Amino acid sequence: MGVLTSIKNKFVRVPPDYAQLSARLGTLAPFDAARARIFRYRKQYGVNLGSMFCLEPWIATRIYEEYATHNPEAEGDLVECMGQCSAEKMQAHWDSWLQRADFERMASMGINSVRLPVGYWILGYGFVAEKYYSRAQTYNRALYYVGRIISWAAEFDIGVLVDIHALPGGQNNDSHSGATGPARLFESRNHQDMAIKCIDAFAYLLAQVTNIVGLQVINEPQDHPELEAFYERAISQVRA
Repeated sequence: MGVLTSIKNKFVRVPPDYAQLSARLGTLAPFDAARARIFRYRKQYGVNLGSMFCLEPWIATRIYEEYATHNPEAEGDLVECMGQCSAEKMQAHWDSWLQRADFERMASMGINSVRLPVGYWILGYGFVAEKYYSRAQTYNRALYYVGRIISWAAEFDIGVLVDIHALPGGQNNDSHSGATGPARLFESRNHQDMAIKCIDAFAYLLAQVTNIVGLQVINEPQDHPELEAFYERAISQVRA
């Protein structure tokens, strides 16, 4: 069944920071291997659920409007503008962006899978870099809402492809990489090490969730000599 299945029994001794991630994700339905095969290998009819956990100003326009004079681009810029209100405002966004009725409607239209873009920073303390480091507490409740999305999708027989849409330093120079300015992921070994740690953590969280259909380890990376090696390292890490 691929990478997710090959890692499901990997974490015999769970690192402490991974254990607290599970607590924040919440309790999901017990893993059903037979159903998981159906979710992952049936014909997929899907849509993208953009700008819930990795904000882009052209999609989530309303939340950016209040800070238009500062012209924030990446989510890190936006959260910095929010200051001490960032946790409250981001939680209000997560709580309202998608509802259970949205999944009911998607299922009625024949949609059986969704792509859920997430920024690496939603993992919070121990998994953040750059602007997100000083605002890690903003994301204390983010995984709860990820779990809610997965549960609502499961209720309506919808699979979820979790897309790690942004990695430390930015994998491209677009704001959806979570950073403003040139991509720096491949220019820093520290950024790459943190990226691998985040990918590994997401794999740990999701490997035994029945309606998870896959994990996208990087989104739209710039063409770089180290890209292929990064893919190989990421896959090797989650399969180790």
